[in-house]
Amino acid sequence: MKSLKIISIILVVFLKSLYSTEFTTEKQNLQKISLNGRIHFQNNLLKSKDSHTVNAWMLRRVLLGIKANLTHNSTGEIAGDWAGNSGGKLNKASISYSPRISTEIEFGYLKVHVGQELTTSSIKLPVIERSVLSRYFENQQRLGGKMVGIFVTQSWDSIQWRGSISNSDQGKVDADFGGKEFALTTDFGFSKKIEAGEYSFGIMLASLSKAARGIHDASIGTIYTDFHWKRFQIKAETLVSDFKNEFGFMSNPWGAQIMPLLKINESIDFVGRFAYLASDENPVQLDKTYKGSKKGAHNEFESVHSFYFGSNFYRYNNDLKFSIGYDLAHYKNAEASSRVHGIRSRIQLLF
Repeated sequence: MKSLKIISIILVVFLKSLYSTEFTTEKQNLQKISLNGRIHFQNNLLKSKDSHTVNAWMLRRVLLGIKANLTHNSTGEIAGDWAGNSGGKLNKASISYSPRISTEIEFGYLKVHVGQELTTSSIKLPVIERSVLSRYFENQQRLGGKMVGIFVTQSWDSIQWRGSISNSDQGKVDADFGGKEFALTTDFGFSKKIEAGEYSFGIMLASLSKAARGIHDASIGTIYTDFHWKRFQIKAETLVSDFKNEFGFMSNPWGAQIMPLLKINESIDFVGRFAYLASDENPVQLDKTYKGSKKGAHNEFESVHSFYFGSNFYRYNNDLKFSIGYDLAHYKNAEASSRVHGIRSRIQLLF
C-alpha cells in the first residue's frame, strides 16, 4: 500500500510537470502551449429484475488535449477521446476570443446544454454517472450534446448569460444550418456570495429542430438552483419540455432532480441524488438512460425514479480521485416494471 502511494505521487508530479511545460515556437503571437489529459477507469457491478448481471471493467474516458494561448486574447483548443472501440474520436475543437474580461466568444465543436447537470463537466461531477433525467434528453432523445456552432458568454457582476446557435445533429462536425435544422439555447444565471457560502439560480431555454428520431421540434426549459454553505452544498433542477413530431402530435416529458453533498474535509465528501422522469408517451428506454444496463424483456417505460448515494476520496486537489457509490433506478408503466441497481466505482487521474 505504501509503495502504491509513492508511485501515485511520482506519477502525479511527473504529469503535472508536463502540464506546466511551455513549448517554444516560431509563432510570435503564441504565448503558451499546454497539454492536458484525463484517464477514467471504472467498474460497474449491476443487476436488473430480468436477472441480467453486469460486471464490467472499462476505460470510461481517455482524453488528451492541447491548448494554445495567443497574445490577442484568443485561444485554440483540441481534445480527443481514445476510450471505447472507435479508435479515437473528437471531443472538442474550438477557437475562442475575449474582447474584454467579461465577454467570451467561441466557435467550434462544443457541448450544447439542455439541463443544469449537463453544464458541469463529468471531471467535476461528484456522482459517477449522469442521472436518468439528463441521459433521457441527451442520450436517448439526442437533444444537446456536442454540436458545431457559435457560443457567447457575457458576465455583469453577479449575472451571467450564455447563448448559442448550432447545428442540431449531435456528434456531427459538419454543421448544416439549412432550412430549420438548427439549435438555439440561452441561459440566464444569478449568483450572490453570502457569509460562509454562495447561492445561485437561473433559467435555461433550448429550441432544437429535427433533433431526434421521430421528433420534429423540441423545446426545453430548465429552472435550477445551487446553494453552498460551509461544507454543505445542494443542487436542484426541474426540466419541462414540448415535443412535436412531423404529424403535429405533441407530448410533454418532464422531470426533476436534487443532489445534496456534504464535504467532510479537503479529501472526503458524501453525495446523494434523487431524480424523477415522466415521459408522457415518449417512452423512457432503460438501456439508453441507465449506463451499463442491457435490454431486457421490457425496455420502454412511462416513468422512472432513481437514487444514488456515494463518496469521493481526493488527493492533490481533484487530480487524483477515487469514487464509489450505490446506484438504483426503478422503471415502470401500466404493464410492467423493472429495477436495476448496483455498485459503481472509478479512479480518475487528471494532468
